[in-house]
Amino acid sequence: MSDYKEKHLKKKNEIVSCLTEAETFFKENEFEHEAKVMADNIEQLKRGEFSIVVVGEFSAGKSTLLNALMGEKILPSFTDETTATVNYLRHKEHAAQGESGEVVYNDRTAEKIYSADLETVSKFVCTESDVDVAKNVDHLDLYLDSKFLEGNVTLVDTPGLNGIAEGHKEITMGQIEHSSAGIFMFNANKPGSRSDFEFLTDLRKNVDGSSIILLLNMIDTIKKSEGETVETVIQKLKENYRKVYPDVKTIPEIWPVAAYPALIARSKMNNFDYNGKTGNFSDEEKQKFEELSQMKSFEDRLWKFLTQGEKAKQELLAPISQMVAQLTSLKKNINVQLDVLNGSVDKDSIEEQKLELDKGLASLQDKLDSMTKDMKKDVSEAEADFLHEVKAEFERFRSNYAEYIMDFEDIEEIYSEYVESYIKKKFTDIVSDAYENYCNRIRDIMANNVADITDELNRTLSDSMDVKVSGGLEIKSVKTGLEDFEKTCDAFKKQIEEQEEIINAAEDDLIKVMVANRKKEMLEKQLSDKRNAMQAFEANSQMYMPAAVTRKGDPRIIKTGWFKKHIYYPDVVDYSDRDRYISEQSQIKNRYENEISILEAEIRKISESDVDLLQKAFKRKEKKRSELRAELNAYQEKFAADIKVKCEAALKIAKKNILRYMDDSKEEFVKDVKREFANRRAIQLTTMEQLIGQSVINKIEIKKKEIEILENKMKDAINERDSSVEKLCVQLEGVNGLMKKALDLASDINSIRVDMIKEQTI
Repeated sequence: MSDYKEKHLKKKNEIVSCLTEAETFFKENEFEHEAKVMADNIEQLKRGEFSIVVVGEFSAGKSTLLNALMGEKILPSFTDETTATVNYLRHKEHAAQGESGEVVYNDRTAEKIYSADLETVSKFVCTESDVDVAKNVDHLDLYLDSKFLEGNVTLVDTPGLNGIAEGHKEITMGQIEHSSAGIFMFNANKPGSRSDFEFLTDLRKNVDGSSIILLLNMIDTIKKSEGETVETVIQKLKENYRKVYPDVKTIPEIWPVAAYPALIARSKMNNFDYNGKTGNFSDEEKQKFEELSQMKSFEDRLWKFLTQGEKAKQELLAPISQMVAQLTSLKKNINVQLDVLNGSVDKDSIEEQKLELDKGLASLQDKLDSMTKDMKKDVSEAEADFLHEVKAEFERFRSNYAEYIMDFEDIEEIYSEYVESYIKKKFTDIVSDAYENYCNRIRDIMANNVADITDELNRTLSDSMDVKVSGGLEIKSVKTGLEDFEKTCDAFKKQIEEQEEIINAAEDDLIKVMVANRKKEMLEKQLSDKRNAMQAFEANSQMYMPAAVTRKGDPRIIKTGWFKKHIYYPDVVDYSDRDRYISEQSQIKNRYENEISILEAEIRKISESDVDLLQKAFKRKEKKRSELRAELNAYQEKFAADIKVKCEAALKIAKKNILRYMDDSKEEFVKDVKREFANRRAIQLTTMEQLIGQSVINKIEIKKKEIEILENKMKDAINERDSSVEKLCVQLEGVNGLMKKALDLASDINSIRVDMIKEQTI
């Protein structure tokens, strides 16, 4: 438990003990009214809670922070389509029958739940639930076993700022308005979106900004490798805020934390994934996670504000101050009675006091009439000022917004739904601000007449003016003929595409012909070269043909007689070289002839085409495409010119419609405001008259009691003087003892230096 929280609870218990002692004393001495006041104060002090509201977009890690504060993963972390209701997280001791929670529907019926698991809780809080949560569920109470929630602490989980359910902003704003502190969360990976800053600005405007603490979560994910630090991210957040609201000069102090490492460090479970590791983190690792998270510093800051803020201080001081006032009054009466009994006041003096009291009693009715008359006069002036302020602010807004919309240059800049919503919001804001000023005037008026303002009057003063702007803004769309225009353009484009296909085909044909002609020229050149080569070959082949060679042949034997032989060698002509040469030349010639035949065949395959004619046809097709394009451009330019004229006319009409809507809505709205205001004023006047009357009646009763006491004491002075003196002395001793305790406590409380959330320059 935080030291600040522990000290606060200790001081609170001391005050309860002191008030209880005073209640007992008052009861024993038959001071019933004083005893009841003490009992009421004791009950109120015991009921007093620390209400901490957590606000932020889903990506900011609200559920993780809530779990880290409670020290365990109790609240499930949902998907983007989560909380459509307010969830109150309270200690399990608040459960009447041991239930885990209770669903409260919009019709004020309730349903207890006995399991706070993900599936059950999702059913009643998730925007994608089978139950229409936004329309049917008002809020969800969860009763949890958490040390953080001890001491009457309530954590409030609000709908995300980027939720899709209607009314989230109003729900969240209302919660913060009645909370002890509001934690507004940002994501270090996305330091502030426009919706964040818009909501924060509205929040600071409509709620006490000194109770809002800004939290920068997920600092453990900052990309240090890219030069980012906590300081640079905080500075970037401030710069982003200034971009959206250049006139804003300060922002509440920002506390950097890493909720997820803190949750791992504090949880007894080991099913977390972090930095690539799953579960079973050592004590040393958990200690490092706790230090990394910086959650302890933030929690100390939070508890210091909760226990030492102005609200907490007044909650402790108020019952003690009332006790001191009662004891002071009682002590005065006891001393008067003792003076009477001891003879310090003689009978004539008592009669004079009684006479003066009688005169005062008679004048109180006149005073009541005068006070009521003055009060009504003051209320009438406050009413006139309220209506004057409303009308003046309406005119100022009308004038400023008229200048603003006159700067619109394009009908597309005007979104009727946005304009209508903005005007309605502005109207209600003007009335709300004026009514708040009026209520403050009423409180001042009553402060001058009575000691306390009743809950009934406070309720009528606290409730905002529930008046809606009726009617809707209609801005007629420009009849552009866009559908026909697109059809005509599509027709032109189709013709152009078709023409381009024709051109592409013609271009392909032209290229083919040019390639074919070039190939034919090359082939003809090759054929000519080949024929020339063959002619040269044929001429040379005759010139270099080898001649026949004569040589001696094989020996032959001729018989010249019976026994005589004649050997001779006949001449043989050798044609082999010539034949081989002729064969080789014939092969070469055949090859030439074959190659020439192939070239001639290839040339015959290539058809004759006139390239010039094809080129002229190609240019004609290109010209037609250019004409189509020019015609399309001319049509588009004419259409654009026509649209410009229509849009300018429509823009003028739209501006007039907006101004007319503002004027018409204002007149009707003012009537409704007057009607609503009259109803409230009637209730307030009745209550105020009753308060003033009751105040005077109380004074009358006090004076009557004083007279009665004096008369009784005159009798006591004669009959039971001694016993009365003894009883009064005992009472006086008890009063003095209680007074000392109360004054000591008041001194301790007054010595507390009020803590405030600081503002930082941006």
